[in-house]
Amino acid sequence: MATPSVVSFNTYDGSISAFQYLYPTLKAEGWRGVAFIIPELAGAIATKMSEAQLRVLANWGWDISYHGNSAHNLPLLSDEDLHREVYGKRDWLVRHGFPRGARHAAPYLFHVHDREYAALVAAGFESIIADTDPFTIVPNASYTLVRLNACDATPVGDVTTAITTASTTPGTILCLESHGFVASGAVGLETSQARLDIMVAAIKATTLEVVTFSDLME
Repeated sequence: MATPSVVSFNTYDGSISAFQYLYPTLKAEGWRGVAFIIPELAGAIATKMSEAQLRVLANWGWDISYHGNSAHNLPLLSDEDLHREVYGKRDWLVRHGFPRGARHAAPYLFHVHDREYAALVAAGFESIIADTDPFTIVPNASYTLVRLNACDATPVGDVTTAITTASTTPGTILCLESHGFVASGAVGLETSQARLDIMVAAIKATTLEVVTFSDLME
């Protein structure tokens, strides 16, 4: 029997706008997402989600997972700093109450090569989003990972076509990726509420299930 395809909403950087826009939009449908955060910035600056907000997401069933930033571009780190980064950030997620999501990593710019891959796996990450296939670990080996930047800069037709294609291509995990969210007037990598509404409607017109990465492992 063919493996049914699924959709994952992935947000990066831990922007508070994900809590303001993406979270309520998905919750209204009974859906959850994956928040790849920069742990040391959680609550440290006003534009990032606080630990309390992250816990709201986790309690609703979201994965709270690891994402790096420009100061922690893994290929540029020494062996010692690489070890400190990947072990330390996974440990932060576990200690702060997010063990479910602590299995998933999306390093800064998705730059992963042999050394970084080995370090991430050794630290306990069970799925990795990387910029090259050999270093990507899909959360379930029955699936093929397909990533799409779903921000407003991507033509809306490309997004709806990707959703339709995934629904007819068994064994696909379609990751709809966004960095920041706004009510309207999106620029750069931002996603507007109108774009979110279009994606929700397109998914509901198919048989696709919205999942988190952990859902596929359990």
